[in-house]
Amino acid sequence: MQRVQNYALELGQALDWSADDMVVLEYGALLHDIGKVSVPEAVLNKTSSLTSEEFSVIQKHTTGGGKIIDGITHLREALPYILYHHEKWDGTGYPEGLQGEAIPREGRLLALADVYDALTSQRPYHQQMKFEDALDLILREAGKHFDPQMAEVFVRIQREKLSR
Repeated sequence: MQRVQNYALELGQALDWSADDMVVLEYGALLHDIGKVSVPEAVLNKTSSLTSEEFSVIQKHTTGGGKIIDGITHLREALPYILYHHEKWDGTGYPEGLQGEAIPREGRLLALADVYDALTSQRPYHQQMKFEDALDLILREAGKHFDPQMAEVFVRIQREKLSR
């Protein structure tokens, strides 16, 4: 979660988000997967492909997390991070199948940070990818999975860090 938060904060800063927006980004990035508390551990840690039923359970973590956070008044501003970080630019994501700029910018930003962290981390269901390979994948998916402008900025930031 900390890595996702760091990637998200770097991108928000590069996009010149306001100080108030950055505060919400900070806790929204930490809480984005809170709905996974309702997903069985066997599904979360499964090493083989998920069944369609298991994938349906995983997909509900966005709306489940939204219900948790919606009940906490001072965290409500983080809802777009929780609800929309699995939406895709081309409309094939979930939970609502939103497309392009209809996806709140918070969800579009967090999608980049979350996917990059997932790709570059060892997970039960896949091997860790090299950072540069993950950035190449993000560029290939810009305009499909990711907001193309945000993807370009994200990749530039990460490549600058890698070259140091």
